[in-house]
Amino acid sequence: YFSFSSNTYEKNMLTKVPYVKATNIEKVVPNKLEIFVDLYIPQGVALIRDEQCYLLSEEGIVLENLCEEDVVNCCKNYASEKSIYILSSPEVDVSDIENGKEKLLVMDSISKAIKVINTYGYVIKQITLNNSVLEITTDQSKVFRFSLVDDLTIQLERYVAVANRIKSDNIDFTSVDFRFERPVLKN
Repeated sequence: YFSFSSNTYEKNMLTKVPYVKATNIEKVVPNKLEIFVDLYIPQGVALIRDEQCYLLSEEGIVLENLCEEDVVNCCKNYASEKSIYILSSPEVDVSDIENGKEKLLVMDSISKAIKVINTYGYVIKQITLNNSVLEITTDQSKVFRFSLVDDLTIQLERYVAVANRIKSDNIDFTSVDFRFERPVLKN
């Protein structure tokens, strides 16, 4: 009990189990261990260049490589069955980060947009990133467009202003493009 090194096991859990975000092992006298684990929660799948399909956490951490064959259909079916969004892009890839994990780095920006859009009660079904244009489609076929080249914070502020107006005036629309100083709303 006294020779047990909790640090070694904590590091092993972080590096070997993709779903583990953080872990803490505490010794409780006289002979007990308490293990606390914080897990990543699956939020979506990423279809990269129609060649790879990854299960992603909200932060963009790769939790699993999902499909080996017929990647496109497999990935779409998985997202549909689990009722999670699918992100597709020919431009992005995963990168190695600490603790042996992989991350889709562009998810830092995308997750900001997801959080703001979800705040207004929209359920995101599909996300595409092509030529630095982020297109987010809801389950009601509403489309929101942003540019990852321009300041996303300003575009999200525009989103909040427009979304408040849409809610208060009960405006019906098919898409809103936030890449411009004055957002473009289409019916």
